[in-house]
Amino acid sequence: MNKKNEKIEKKSEVKKAETKKVSAKKEKLDLSSLSVAQLKEMAKKKGITGISSMKKADLVKALS
Repeated sequence: MNKKNEKIEKKSEVKKAETKKVSAKKEKLDLSSLSVAQLKEMAKKKGITGISSMKKADLVKALS
């Protein structure tokens, strides 16, 4: 029974890791769908400096 439990735990850990990867990818996609103004507001909240001269791609990269 102990080995069965270990296998189940490993499978659940793998699924959690895969879920986190998918979530991260979705977040990146969501950032690219936002407007520049929205991205700048997010950057301000995170304390990123120099946002006034950043383009959309730069903002997405900085927030990722």
